[in-house]
Amino acid sequence: MFTSPLAGLLLGFLLMAIFTLRSKTQAFAGQRLLWGRQIFSAGSMGFMHGTNDAQKTMGIIALTLLAPPKPDS
Repeated sequence: MFTSPLAGLLLGFLLMAIFTLRSKTQAFAGQRLLWGRQIFSAGSMGFMHGTNDAQKTMGIIALTLLAPPKPDS
């Protein structure tokens, strides 16, 4: 829970540094490659954003089904 955001930050920084350095050395061809990588990363982030929605719903349903019954009054 604590290491995941830090690891994501470091990995993202390293990848963008590598892609930026490559695009500067390859001029216009590098810019086109960087544009394609940005489109891919934005699409994958949008896809992954919705992957946890079903897990949240199933967690609520499971808690409802496993809750102890109300005592009769």
